[in-house]
Amino acid sequence: TRATAAQAAMLQSLNVECTLVQTPSGLINQIRTPSGKPPLLLVHGWGGALGFWRNNIAGLAENYTVYAIDGLGWGLSSRPTFEGTGDEAVTFWVQAIEEWVEAVGLQAFTLVGHSLGGYICGRYALAHPERVTRLVLAAAAGIVEDNRKEHPMLQAIAKVEKSMGSSLPLSVLRRCDAIGAGPWLLRRLYGEAVTPEEIEYILACAALPQSGEVATLGLNEHTAPLWGDLGKLEMP
Repeated sequence: TRATAAQAAMLQSLNVECTLVQTPSGLINQIRTPSGKPPLLLVHGWGGALGFWRNNIAGLAENYTVYAIDGLGWGLSSRPTFEGTGDEAVTFWVQAIEEWVEAVGLQAFTLVGHSLGGYICGRYALAHPERVTRLVLAAAAGIVEDNRKEHPMLQAIAKVEKSMGSSLPLSVLRRCDAIGAGPWLLRRLYGEAVTPEEIEYILACAALPQSGEVATLGLNEHTAPLWGDLGKLEMP
């Protein structure tokens, strides 16, 4: 498929094994560097996928067996239909990570999450402290209450997204891609910072059935910030 080819192009310079792992909640797409070192798991952020860790993996693999996964509803993992609140979506993703951990046979590991992935990793560490030896929250979302969500413009956008049933930015991107303007839009947004492989990867993943983005539509309204719970973290 387009997305599979785009992922292969993103990862072509890396020594990784790519597999689909069956879990009770669906197939989880993963990559793994050669085994034999302490395990480390990378969890991407909103709208992302495992390929966006490509510039970090080789360096981390010097000291770790690195795993990276596509969260359910993102990338090449299964794209289930989500219903319920943002809190319920986060609980689903936390459960999905634990199902994946059990499926691949990990016991304890370093956990790194970016953006929304950071929030999910924080919740996972709170739910499964015996699993997480170290927790790294990289520009994590949801650490403190975000008062920007009360801004009238953002509230209006949230209402539009709920009526559409999809993310406004990703919807615009898909419309542009449909008329051949997707690469132009991404270059306008990111300039020289984005490569042709990354452009195709972003567009190919966005073109897949909408799932994870739907689950996050109500996230800011219902999800409690991590700050008040971080002090409860207990790790081996």
